[in-house]
Amino acid sequence: MDFFLVQNFLGQDDEVETRLIDHMGDPRFRGVYFLLAILLPLDAAKF
Repeated sequence: MDFFLVQNFLGQDDEVETRLIDHMGDPRFRGVYFLLAILLPLDAAKF
């Protein structure tokens, strides 16, 4: 399921940044953040 959800967290627009911040503390999205760390370039993953 995280594989499909991570697609909604990729991008550069304001909506994606808001989504990243809003769900950061939610344990249901933990796998999405692990996938982002793998998929994103190093500089973007540090955020």
